[in-house]
Amino acid sequence: MALLAALALPLHAPAAQVARAPVTLDVRIDGPLYRTQLGDDACTARCATLRGALSDSVRAAFERSFGFLEWRPTAAPDTLVVAWVNSEAQTGKLALSLRGKHARRGTRTTHVPFESFNAIATRPAADWQSVPRLSAAWSAQLRTILARPSETQGILTNLLWQIPLAERGGVSLGEAPDVVVGVGPRALRADPARNPVFVVRMHVVDPATGPIASARQDTTEMSLAGCSRSGGGATYRCRMDQLVYPERTPPDTVRGAAELRTLARRAKQQPVTLHLWTYFPVDPADDAPLHRPRE
Repeated sequence: MALLAALALPLHAPAAQVARAPVTLDVRIDGPLYRTQLGDDACTARCATLRGALSDSVRAAFERSFGFLEWRPTAAPDTLVVAWVNSEAQTGKLALSLRGKHARRGTRTTHVPFESFNAIATRPAADWQSVPRLSAAWSAQLRTILARPSETQGILTNLLWQIPLAERGGVSLGEAPDVVVGVGPRALRADPARNPVFVVRMHVVDPATGPIASARQDTTEMSLAGCSRSGGGATYRCRMDQLVYPERTPPDTVRGAAELRTLARRAKQQPVTLHLWTYFPVDPADDAPLHRPRE
């Protein structure tokens, strides 16, 4: 059934400039076993040098897998912390956390398996003593991990979705059979043959809760699914899947064409930010960093 609203995102600058929010990386080696193997428990010598050597390759790996963000080598409003840690069983893990402007309170660290204890214990001493050799091995393993859709989707939905594509995208919501998002796969460096899922955070004032001047205002999250390319590939055409009120106790969800249509007709909406919930990069297995597409 056709759904309710047209969501237009009139961008005031080229899409590739507006859509890609800046983010930087903080590469850390916090695992005590890793530091011991490096002979640098305080991470001030060989361990610190390894952190620096990893920075560019880690940034390139995340750029390939999450090209909708602008991965900067310098300071940005948001930082993704990528830390090599050890579990209680001494396995190697990546501990990923987001800090900065858009990190939500209560967001948990995401742990991704990196290597077994046996792999750590049997790595030749010469590898631990060679920063270039170890950096190359860890970078290759990271690329292998990020080539797995299950891992990248978990990183996205746990952490990176919180960073909006556009702070103020000029979003307007009006009644129509479908939803149009004013960025396309080229701006997001996305696979044009696969369909993303978006989330729009917006304020909703519903007169069903009282006179409009005093009615309750809620911050909602609107899920846009079934997206496909439109406008010659410059936009996506989607359908509204559901509307969630995450701040209500308990959280409330509106689903179904009739309920969504009724809410869109009666309520005053003010879209705030646009986010990606599901994303497919152009080529996650490509060893070369992606470059900004020509518009």
